[in-house]
Amino acid sequence: MKVSKMEVFKEVIRITLNYESDGVAHIGALARRLNTTPYYVRKRIKTLIEDGYLVKGISKGGFCELSYKPYPPLKGYCLTAKAHALELYSTLEKEEEEAFAKAFGW
Repeated sequence: MKVSKMEVFKEVIRITLNYESDGVAHIGALARRLNTTPYYVRKRIKTLIEDGYLVKGISKGGFCELSYKPYPPLKGYCLTAKAHALELYSTLEKEEEEAFAKAFGW
C-alpha cells in the first residue's frame, strides 16, 4: 500500500514524541505502523531528507527493565530543527499531551 509523504512525516513525529528510541524512527517500524512496505517508506523518507525535515540518526540504546540486557543502538531517521519548528509538530505534541492527560487523569 502506498503512503504519502505527510503520513510518514506524521508517524516520525509521533514516534519522536512518545517512544524511548531517542527520537529515532526505523524504516521497518514505520512500515509496520503504516501497514505498507519499507520500499514506500524509504521513498518518502528520501524526499523528507531532501526537504530538510529528517536526518540519519542512531539511538544510544538502553537497558531492558525485565532482563537487564542492553538494547542495541537503533539506526534510523531523526527530525531536524526545521521540523521541530513546524506548526504540525506543535499540533501533534499538544494532541499527545492531551491524550496522556486524559489517560492518566492529569
